[in-house]
Amino acid sequence: MVVTDPPRDVYRPARWIPGRMPGIAIPTIELLPLLITVAVLAGLTLVTVTTPIAGRGDYGQWLMTSRYYLGENVPDYRVITALPPVVPGLLAAVRVMVPDPVAALHVINTILLAGMGIGFYLTGTLVLRSRWVGAFSAVIGLLVTDRFLELFAFGGLLQAASMSCMCLSVAAFARAGREDRVVRRWWLLGTVAMALAAFAHVGTGTIAVPTGLAAAALSAIGLRRLGWQPLTLALLPLVVAVAGVAGYWLLVLLPASADYLTNPASLAYRGPDRLFSVLLSYGPTTIVLVVGTAAMAVGAIGDIARRRIGGYLYLLAWAGVTWGTLALSVVSGAATDYPRFATLLLAPLVVAAGAAVMWVLARVAIGLRESSRRIPGGILPAAVLVATTMVAAPLTVGRYERQVGVYQPRDAQSLTAAVEWLGGGLSNGEAVLTEVRDGKWVEGLTGHEALFSQPVRYAFRPTEWQRSRDADVLLRSTQTLTSGYVAAQFIGRTGPGADGVPTELLLRANHGGEFVDLLRVPTTETLVAGDGPTVAAATLVPMRATQRETDRQASIRTVWGQSADPRFSYTQTVTAFRDGTTLRLIQSAPDHRLSTELVPAFGIAITSLEIDGSEAIACFTELGGSEPCVRVHATQAGARLTAAPDGGLRAESGSSGRIDLLITALTAGRASTGLGLLEPMDVVEGYNVGAALLYEPDPAYPARLHRLEALGFEEARAFGPYRVLLRQASGSP
Repeated sequence: MVVTDPPRDVYRPARWIPGRMPGIAIPTIELLPLLITVAVLAGLTLVTVTTPIAGRGDYGQWLMTSRYYLGENVPDYRVITALPPVVPGLLAAVRVMVPDPVAALHVINTILLAGMGIGFYLTGTLVLRSRWVGAFSAVIGLLVTDRFLELFAFGGLLQAASMSCMCLSVAAFARAGREDRVVRRWWLLGTVAMALAAFAHVGTGTIAVPTGLAAAALSAIGLRRLGWQPLTLALLPLVVAVAGVAGYWLLVLLPASADYLTNPASLAYRGPDRLFSVLLSYGPTTIVLVVGTAAMAVGAIGDIARRRIGGYLYLLAWAGVTWGTLALSVVSGAATDYPRFATLLLAPLVVAAGAAVMWVLARVAIGLRESSRRIPGGILPAAVLVATTMVAAPLTVGRYERQVGVYQPRDAQSLTAAVEWLGGGLSNGEAVLTEVRDGKWVEGLTGHEALFSQPVRYAFRPTEWQRSRDADVLLRSTQTLTSGYVAAQFIGRTGPGADGVPTELLLRANHGGEFVDLLRVPTTETLVAGDGPTVAAATLVPMRATQRETDRQASIRTVWGQSADPRFSYTQTVTAFRDGTTLRLIQSAPDHRLSTELVPAFGIAITSLEIDGSEAIACFTELGGSEPCVRVHATQAGARLTAAPDGGLRAESGSSGRIDLLITALTAGRASTGLGLLEPMDVVEGYNVGAALLYEPDPAYPARLHRLEALGFEEARAFGPYRVLLRQASGSP
């Protein structure tokens, strides 16, 4: 049995009939699919408009990009021209008419949501010649699956715009191929839509252009009986558009976007396995995936058997381009953001699934007619469509609200008030230290630079990796030493102000391209034993700290003493090596015995520990699909390693008074930064950080406040749970 378009004697093309009142036209029941689609879009618009949007997900950064087109200031490190201009330009135009930034974001959300629904509707209507297929495509895409609506949960505005234009492009080219003559307006519409898709989102555009060309080629083949001369004239704008897109990509976008394919952590954390996990994690989306694939395959076989350019061949070409691009990315090992492929893979299958539903309903309608139980045309699909909407809407809207909760700021109103207060008081060029989502809102509302740390897998340019590392140094440490593969981060300081001795060592390792906290070396668990009583390093007196940095290595050495014994000396030296996955930790107390414990970092546990004399291999809680593992090797003669009762690893020096450990990251991916010995004060001055915006209920807040106060910051004002700290040199707004 072959899937075909619904029989025309069952569902006729919509038409308008005169009404009883002069001058008024009443739509026939065949316009129900359009009306239901509009009603569904209106309901979804109400949901998105009534959901708070301030500070959510990526919305702040798109607000920031629109500032460029309005002539407002933007952070210096942001290169707006490297971003496709359609959405930022459209948002800027909306902001001219709607100055309030939050309201403008709601307007742009409404426009793009309507565009996506209309895109699906027109694809089903024009490619498969059925308004009911169009209506089912819109409902299945936006209500049955969860992938397309999630774009609006986190602010995937660029991809949403590009997806809508790609649907319209395929629909227009397919409609052009169904005419009995060359109708240039359809060719022109398809061309413009394809170009807009390319100028809206780089990733989607790389698929939208070949998809549009494939659809245009199918239509040209279908119209070859008309002669190539009129077709050439119709295709000329397409050729010009492709040349323009190619030139723009080659000269502007590709040089700026090359880093999107080289993310060190993408494959480990957001690789192809994450894509299929996303597609199969929600039952209705999985059903659409399976039904759509089957319907498209069977329908395409039917088109080929009939030797015609049917609607399913357009969907097959579309899916072939998308799946082919995915396969090429996987085979080549491109480290891109694979979960973003989800909507691209689903789009043609959503339309095919809508056609499958209509095929079944058409057969049911024919059966009812033959059994003398005929029902008015359109009632059956309308009833099924409304029932599908009523069943799917609560599930999908509830899932959407949960997705929004993941990306929602902790207190949007307080955050916005704090950001606006900072924007009115900071001098030009001053940056704000904060967290990633709050930082995007700072940039969007004020245009000031925000310094924030974010996982490598979500950042795609070396500048972002560098800024993220420096923000992490400032937020979390008093001093940091890193090679790009391993890092020693001191999270405490003993002594006066910024001149104290760094303490409380945290050992971090590159795991699949992402830095993770693995081990702590608490001073309370480092014990020094001699002729007198055993003492912990935490009770010793800080004396001095020295740093040494060369082209090949960098080290931090701290010296501690005892007030009761001026001859006593305890030193700890940490060394990182350029391009090295090994960190060296030396603890020394001459004429004493030492023992120290490597304790799992907070939020992680050692899941396996294998010890062989002076060497141990420890693996930790799974992250990024695999367990981080390190090797600890004690090089000093007489030293030994044992398992600690509390789940850590204990090293003992024996009689040598020296512990020399080589700690090697065994699961490191490519490094995003290089060798560095990083001082928080250097970060403050290098980025001209004038303020910090922190969340007070965070358990890490007291420690962060203490470290920042040592750098000259002081708490200036509270906005709900948020605290604004100003650097004393910056004054007060």
